[in-house]
Amino acid sequence: MKKKIMIFIGIIIVLVLGFNLKNRIAINKIKKKVMFDYVIAYPQEEFKIIYGPTYNMSFGSTNIRYRMLMSSKRLEDLGYYNGFQVNMEDTDSPIDTRNYKWKLDYLDIYTPLKREAKEIFGENIIFEIDGIFTTAMHRNIKNRIGNDMSRDKKTGLGMVIFTAFVEDLDKEMENIDVWKEKMYKLGKRYWEYYNVTGALQLYIYDREVLKNYDLISSSLGLVTIKDNKIKDILNKIKKNEEIPKEEESYLLDRM
Repeated sequence: MKKKIMIFIGIIIVLVLGFNLKNRIAINKIKKKVMFDYVIAYPQEEFKIIYGPTYNMSFGSTNIRYRMLMSSKRLEDLGYYNGFQVNMEDTDSPIDTRNYKWKLDYLDIYTPLKREAKEIFGENIIFEIDGIFTTAMHRNIKNRIGNDMSRDKKTGLGMVIFTAFVEDLDKEMENIDVWKEKMYKLGKRYWEYYNVTGALQLYIYDREVLKNYDLISSSLGLVTIKDNKIKDILNKIKKNEEIPKEEESYLLDRM
C-alpha cells in the first residue's frame, strides 16, 4: 500500500514539475516575443519588463491568458510610473503594440493638465484622469485647444480626480469655499481653453494619512517602489520620522 502511495506521489510531482517547466518555457518565449515586437515598433525607445508575464488559470469570458507590465525610460521621464499592460492569448498570438502609442497620446494631454492643476492646488497633490483615452480623443482635444467653441462641440475628457492632504481637515472644511474657487478656476480653464467637459472631483485628507506605511507602500506602482529615493522615504515613514515637503511632493507625484 505504501509503495502504491509513493508511486502516486511521484507521478504527481513529475506532472507538476513538467507543467512548471512547460510554463517557464512559454513565459520566456513571451518575454522575448513581446520585447522584440515593441523594439521593432518603437526602435527609439528603451523598454523594460517590470512584472510578469503571469498566466491566467481561469477560463471565464476573457481570452487573455498572459499578462505583463512594461515601462520605458520615456514614460518615466514624462513622470508616468505605472507602466502599461500587455495582454496576449498564447505564445503565438499577435501583439497589438498600439497601446504604447495610446499611452504617449494620453500623457501629451495629461502632463500639461497636471502641471496646471499643481499651479492652482500646489505641488503636494495627486492628479488623475480616469477614463478611456484613444488616439481619436487625443486628436480631437489637440484640435480644439485654444479655439472658441460652442458647448455642443466640446469633447469629453473623463473623470478628473484631485487628492489633497492638509494639516487640519476640520479647519479646511470651514474654508471649503477656497477649494471650490480653485476647482472653478481649473474647470474654467479646461472648458474655455481645452474645450473639454468632464466631472472634477476633489478628495481632501488629513496629512496623518501619509504616515500610514502600509497604505502608502501599497499605493505605489512597481516602477516607483524600486526607486531608491522612494525606498528612503518609505523607510522614514516606517520609522515615524517627519517627511520634508519636497520629499512628500516627490512621493505624491508617483502615486
